[in-house]
Amino acid sequence: MGTFFKLMVVVTLFLASSGASVFGYSEQSKKGETSQAKGQQTISKSSEYHETKKRQAVQDKTTSSESTSLHIGSTQAKTITEESTASTTTPTVEEPVAATQATETQQVMQLKINGQFISYTNAGQENGQAIIDANPNEGATWGGVPTQSGQDNANTHFIGHNPGIFKVLFSLNPGATISVTDVTGVITHYHVTQIVTVDDSGYTSAGKYYWNQITGTDGGERITLQTCINADYNLIVFANA
Repeated sequence: MGTFFKLMVVVTLFLASSGASVFGYSEQSKKGETSQAKGQQTISKSSEYHETKKRQAVQDKTTSSESTSLHIGSTQAKTITEESTASTTTPTVEEPVAATQATETQQVMQLKINGQFISYTNAGQENGQAIIDANPNEGATWGGVPTQSGQDNANTHFIGHNPGIFKVLFSLNPGATISVTDVTGVITHYHVTQIVTVDDSGYTSAGKYYWNQITGTDGGERITLQTCINADYNLIVFANA
């Protein structure tokens, strides 16, 4: 081969090699640019995604805050409504109810002794003892005027049992009031003047005699009440109108 031909071959190879290099560089550049564009596109999408997430988070927070505010407002409104209702509601005031007390009226032929009502029978000495023996919750007349009256200016003698309805005599003291209604319902008030203890014959332990005063009719408008203390002694209460 001549020198010229060799030179041409070398130049041709060089040019071919340079072209391939240039072409390769160009392709690589194009690929690099494509990759860079894709990378930028990816970054741009990622940024847009993050921006979208941020905006959504801000919106969710705002919505939650509004919802909370609405809830709080609702609670406050409910509280205000309840307070308004409470303030405008007139409390019910219960009027004090007057206590009703049963007042028992004294009936005809009754004694009222220390608040206790005792029915009696006008019996006299003939039947008085038998009546109280049959009913220890009832009294009877025995001595004095057998029919009690607050207008006869005389003594009426009442007897009753202890234990029994006349046990109340032991609660009396001089000055106490004893009220007696007669057969017509007229009430006479007597006041205790004396209380003594006598035996069955009318004598005190000191020997003073009271039998005539107990069973007699003189002495003005008065009553005498008698009950047993024991088998030997009796309690005697004298009361004058």
